[in-house]
Amino acid sequence: MDLTRISKVHFIGIAGIGISALAKMMKQSGKQVSGSDVMINETVKELEKMDIKVFQGHYFKQVPEDVDLVVYSSAVPEDNLERQRAKELGVLELSYFEFLGALSADKFCIAVAGTHGKSTTAAMLGKILIDAGLDPTVIVGSKLKFFEHGNFRLGKSKYLVVEACEHEANFLHLNPDALIITNIEAEHLDFYKDLEDVALAFQRLVDKLPTDGLLIYNADDEVSKNQLRPEIETLSFALQNDASFEARGIKIAPGSQKFEVFKNHESFSAMELEIAGAYNIYNALGAIALADHLRVEPEKIKNSLKQFSNLWRRMETVGKFNDALVISDYGHHPTEVMAAISAARDFHPAKRLVWVFQPHQHARTKRFFKEFSKSFGGVDVLLVADIFDVAGREMAQDQDVGSEALAKAIKEISPNIQVQYSGDLEKTQDKLQEILQPDDVVVIQGAGDIDQVARELVS
Repeated sequence: MDLTRISKVHFIGIAGIGISALAKMMKQSGKQVSGSDVMINETVKELEKMDIKVFQGHYFKQVPEDVDLVVYSSAVPEDNLERQRAKELGVLELSYFEFLGALSADKFCIAVAGTHGKSTTAAMLGKILIDAGLDPTVIVGSKLKFFEHGNFRLGKSKYLVVEACEHEANFLHLNPDALIITNIEAEHLDFYKDLEDVALAFQRLVDKLPTDGLLIYNADDEVSKNQLRPEIETLSFALQNDASFEARGIKIAPGSQKFEVFKNHESFSAMELEIAGAYNIYNALGAIALADHLRVEPEKIKNSLKQFSNLWRRMETVGKFNDALVISDYGHHPTEVMAAISAARDFHPAKRLVWVFQPHQHARTKRFFKEFSKSFGGVDVLLVADIFDVAGREMAQDQDVGSEALAKAIKEISPNIQVQYSGDLEKTQDKLQEILQPDDVVVIQGAGDIDQVARELVS
């Protein structure tokens, strides 16, 4: 796609975390940018500060007659009025992922894929390459404090670091030159049949690598270990198994994780992270392996990672409420819940841990009901809010599962936890304010709108 021939772009569903990054990139590249969305959120306010016109709602007249390109979120259906207008005008129309794919074809594309950890790994890698002077373009599905525009950074070099999303196999639109796979688990089972089906999609992504490409995978993850191609260069990382890059001698204290990295069984560098969780050591190892491949010096990698802070809604410290520490997290899969609890305990071992969980999507809650009911061991108090419905992805047959039943199941398995079903967001916030005590650590978790509770608490 020749961006030099495009001067005016309209984005449908512009408030989304991913598509807003593309809108910002087009604006910063000197294009005229507009967009629309049914909701007006903080992301829209960021866009408006960049002089991007955002309309609330979708209407024919909002698509400029002289537009060159229309980009739409995957959540926007084909019968959307503005998509129909684009067809009527006969202009190029691309989904968010199709646009990313076209962009990646003209760059050295470093794709970061995996069921968990891809946003953080991409952000870590992006920061390392920036600090090393490689000037990459970076697009992630979160917000970074060290990026002026949060979820996006425009570079002038050939390097593009991008998060590769497995939902509906959308990552297959990308044209990767290098690929990091953090892990592979059963997920998005409203689209995939099972874990084997998920793994097949990842294998198709691996198969898109050129013969001179690079694959980096997690050697502690059994499924990832099978997504290989003998004819291309391959590196691995691990905490437990033999790998190209290994973390050893991990020492955890409140506010710090220290470990030694070994490359091919020889000392590479001491490392320190100021973010919690073994999963973040895995994320760092994937970024380290790719950065080393690009000949970034170990000392520069070390210094960059030590300065790395959590992303927006990735165990993000939001502030305090009556001397209780408030953390927001995006986790919405049983594995992510357990990993986040472990991370919170690592950094706050002596605190009362209060957890607020909003299940994401009825289908996921139903599919992982047993796993979720066993996932909250380690917390002291748990509020389970109403399930967040995902527009366009909910089926009538999945509506028989609810948060009240999940709270009951958790209580039966872990009677030592004070578990309550807390209802909608307003009731959940009221209940949370009632039970919070000074010196508590409260984690507010879910991929839906539960983050509002965290922000309103500290405001």
